[in-house]
Amino acid sequence: MRSSRRHIAVGTPSKPGRASTASRGAAPGPPLREHESALAIVMNEFHLRHLVQLYAAFGGDLVEAVVLGEVAHHNIWGIRNQARHPLELSALLQRRDQSGSLALLPTNAFSIAEATGIPRQTVRRKIASLVKRQFLYRDDKASLFVTVAAREHFAAFNHHAASDLLATASEVATLVGNFMAMSAPGNADQAPAAVG
Repeated sequence: MRSSRRHIAVGTPSKPGRASTASRGAAPGPPLREHESALAIVMNEFHLRHLVQLYAAFGGDLVEAVVLGEVAHHNIWGIRNQARHPLELSALLQRRDQSGSLALLPTNAFSIAEATGIPRQTVRRKIASLVKRQFLYRDDKASLFVTVAAREHFAAFNHHAASDLLATASEVATLVGNFMAMSAPGNADQAPAAVG
């Protein structure tokens, strides 16, 4: 059985190809239910922006984006699993970059197909394209590794995406914060503020 895509929660890095227990079937808390319609709009806008940017970055091939991301996740899993906090991960990566000892775990087309649910032949075609673009390196054992060129190529993309994510998180926090303020003692009888 093929694994579903995983979602990494801070402090609980997930194994490649496996969903974290924190993300499986969790019901929204009261703040999110209270503003569900506004939340849907904010998140839809974010996802659309990100998908359109990915579409452009990969020449319209979103499956190729998934394959590259999955290879990178498999490669970095050993290091990601050592860090229980994002700042710890950053420090670890910086130290390893400076020492030149950033050891990546190998992966292959079969593992990527299993992790993503993408047919193996499709994965192989995407890998061939990514190798040609020098975003992936394939050794003589058919093991796959993301390249430094890929990291450098997508640095600006990641910076922009992170800024957009922070802005979206701020909007979500505003919705949650409004609910929490209205739920505070002494505010129970006040009507919730209108959204938008």
